Amino acid sequence: MVNAEDKSIKESKIGTARPTDGGYGWVVVFAAFMMNFIVFGILNSSGILFVELSEELQAGKAATAWISSITFGTLFVSSPVSSALSIRYGSRIISIIGSLIAGIGFISSGFAESIYFLYISLGLVSGIGLGLVYLPFVVSVGIYFEKKTSFAMGISVCGTGVGTFVCSPIVEGLLNEYGWKGTTLILGGIVLNLAVFGSLLRPHVKHFDNNKNICLSKERKSHPDFYSVPQNVAYGINSNNFLFEETEKFLANKQTTPSAIYKSNSRLKEEGDLDNLPKEHTCTRILKSALSYYDFSSFKNFNFIIFLLSNFFIMLGMNAPYIYLPDRSQEKGVSKSESAIFISVIGIANMAGRIVVGWFADRKWVNRLLLYGTSMVICGTATIINPLDDSVEYLIVYSAIYGWFSGVFICLYAIILIDLLGLQKFSNALGIVIMVQGIASFIGPPAAGWLYSKTGNYNTSFYAIGVVEIFGGLLVSFIPLARKYFIKQTLKLDSECEVIEIDTGDNF
Repeated sequence: MVNAEDKSIKESKIGTARPTDGGYGWVVVFAAFMMNFIVFGILNSSGILFVELSEELQAGKAATAWISSITFGTLFVSSPVSSALSIRYGSRIISIIGSLIAGIGFISSGFAESIYFLYISLGLVSGIGLGLVYLPFVVSVGIYFEKKTSFAMGISVCGTGVGTFVCSPIVEGLLNEYGWKGTTLILGGIVLNLAVFGSLLRPHVKHFDNNKNICLSKERKSHPDFYSVPQNVAYGINSNNFLFEETEKFLANKQTTPSAIYKSNSRLKEEGDLDNLPKEHTCTRILKSALSYYDFSSFKNFNFIIFLLSNFFIMLGMNAPYIYLPDRSQEKGVSKSESAIFISVIGIANMAGRIVVGWFADRKWVNRLLLYGTSMVICGTATIINPLDDSVEYLIVYSAIYGWFSGVFICLYAIILIDLLGLQKFSNALGIVIMVQGIASFIGPPAAGWLYSKTGNYNTSFYAIGVVEIFGGLLVSFIPLARKYFIKQTLKLDSECEVIEIDTGDNF
């Protein structure tokens, strides 16, 4: 029985909001822009740091390249875990934690005395931290935009180009002034600022206020409410202090009435005292709980598998020019300051390509998949002919071409993923794609360094980089062919079903 004198509360229904295509979404775009500016501005300038480390630590090209490979690879490979943790605990908190881990990795590198220490600090620790930072920003932009997704994503990822353009001369100047140890300390301080931009990733949840007051009876009050559940329950409580599993059931069934909540609490009481639930170690509990949210059903989609392979081959070569172009040019007599210009040119062209292509790809008549594949073929072809000339002017032209068309890849791969699988599976699928990119990043640069050690020059390395990028670009041409095949098979199956139904009717 409901009594009038009982305390009343206002019921609010919580649901996932539709993309706003603006509003606070532009704040998220700005935050993602700054994330790309800092993360990839620093990482893409690693080729300048690479030369210094190779000389100071007296390490070979392939051995030194492992530092960048571990950083890039760990960044991308850790993305599935980052995705699962973000879904479970929110993008904001995970990105802030990641920035702290990455900052510690960079700062501790300033005290390194061997290249093996840098493998751990600058490679593994920083890579894990940046991996936790990267994916929440990308997913957040995709959630806030629908019609302007390509444009918003283009603006956010062009932070990579601007960062590369700005950071290359800065890193060169820091190396000249403070050496590589002082440089890593300063870069660590810059990386810690990612926590500030991570705090801007506000959850995109819409509250629907129905202005109805619900009166609670004394009988209802006698049962344990959700706010009384201990914080150390094995499966955790969300930010609103509602049990995650129960909340999801209510939202899915739209049972947010007092009776539904009453029944749930009654069932919880019957099943036992929550204080007596077995408690797991915090890290194990968090990881198991987060991974339970992960969905691998995308692997049933043949087009997704092709796209994964395309990303793998493209990323085998994508980062190598950033690492080896400065060293290659210096071997041909180009000064250190001039070699840093090439990375800056790649950065500014990359930025321009992302903005233009981001706007262009939102046109309804544009075939994004064709644009993506063609750009990578051009990118690979330019890399193959890179060794034909060693003049500064020629390498600047190459840098501009490579920067522009590699920017197309970075701008479009997440958008194409939404086109292939939809927004619902985007976060999980993106984590898988980035993990595959990470595996390729582990392999590509050291392999190019190994080719250098075997041949004594970078020609073969650049030939190999170009070939794998062309192959990755051509692979996506199978996606429309596969679509046509499966549509044809579906129509054939439907027609066979109709024949069977007609025959069954005749028998009766």
